[in-house]
Amino acid sequence: MRDLVAQYHSSDQSEEQFAKGHGVSKSKLGYWIRMLEEESHSKPISNFVTLTPNQKAITP
Repeated sequence: MRDLVAQYHSSDQSEEQFAKGHGVSKSKLGYWIRMLEEESHSKPISNFVTLTPNQKAITP
C-alpha cells in the first residue's frame, strides 16, 4: 500500500477518483494515507543508514 499511497500523493486526483481507478475503496485508501502519515511523524530519529546491495558504506 505504500507504493499506492505514494502514487496517490503524486497524482492530481481526489481520493475517490484515485481509489476507483486503482480498484480499492476510498475508505481503505484513506485509512492507509492516515496510517502512513502518522507513522512518518512517530518514527524515532536514527543514526543508522539502510544499505541496499548496490551501495557501499561510506566511512567518515
